[in-house]
Amino acid sequence: GQARANLGPEAFWGALSILGSAMFYAWNIVLMRQQALVAKPLEATLFTGLVITACYLPFAPLWVALPPVDQYGPILLSALFGVLALMLLSWAYARAEAQYLAPVEYTAFVWAAIFGIAFFAEPVRPLTLIGAAMIVAGCYIAARPKRAPLPEATLEV
Repeated sequence: GQARANLGPEAFWGALSILGSAMFYAWNIVLMRQQALVAKPLEATLFTGLVITACYLPFAPLWVALPPVDQYGPILLSALFGVLALMLLSWAYARAEAQYLAPVEYTAFVWAAIFGIAFFAEPVRPLTLIGAAMIVAGCYIAARPKRAPLPEATLEV
């Protein structure tokens, strides 16, 4: 929908950043699968949280800004949802191959559109709906069970 937009030279670097992010995200999915095969969901979630904390903690004194007290409840709720999501992902990746589960994660775009409408009254453009339909169709194709091959017919003379 933005093919005719004049985005400027910075859009190129933004596109490269997105491609890099997609590559690292794919690697992250492979690591999640490897970790899920050797650790329980709670253990994987705990160590993921510890590693992320260790990465951010050195920079916290530089950019710390405490949120207003009335925001603590929503922050804790979102943290709870994050922990639950990581535990469910770990549980799923322990039971199925990453190549089978990864397409289903793309439904996050569909959920983002739904929540954007519900909570922020954000309009959804027709191209977004087409993209969401393509994501859902791709997930269905990737997740459907494989059919057994038909037996070959033999001709007897």
